[in-house]
Amino acid sequence: MMNLKVCYLLLITTMLHNLCLGQRDKTFLDQPKLIKNPSSVEYYSPENRKFTGISSLAVSPKGRMWATWYSGITPGEDANNYVVVSTSGDNGQTWEEVLVLDSDKQGPVRAFDPEIWIDPAGKLWIFWSQSIHKEMDKHYDGINTGVWVLTIDDAEESNPTWPTPKRIVDGIMHV
Repeated sequence: MMNLKVCYLLLITTMLHNLCLGQRDKTFLDQPKLIKNPSSVEYYSPENRKFTGISSLAVSPKGRMWATWYSGITPGEDANNYVVVSTSGDNGQTWEEVLVLDSDKQGPVRAFDPEIWIDPAGKLWIFWSQSIHKEMDKHYDGINTGVWVLTIDDAEESNPTWPTPKRIVDGIMHV
């Protein structure tokens, strides 16, 4: 019986320690910067990208295509990851990168796993996760991770006015 009490005490102490340690750095709660026309900024230009992952595509009722993915200047998943948003008005013949969502350029916060959706009313929704990327946070347990959203009223617009992103929930998306 004593061993069980010691195990419970150790478990609770470890959980409290991890919770407190995980809450020290609050930068994962900062709104990401909206970088318009990202190809004109050297840091975000396609030529500087060494990594790309998790793409998503949506097509508006009139045929405007929207794509999103995450990328970075280093070859892998790390604190340099940011979300790219691109659009095409000619059935995918040409694409224009219109936005990058990046919370802090070179870390510690990474943006990743974006999803894009156009609702029945024609509103464009862009979802993604942000997390502090450190070795201790590999499991994305919700303490340092959150899902964000950015919405545009008219998915037919090629160059919309981008609103302020909103953090909607702790954790990451599972689809």
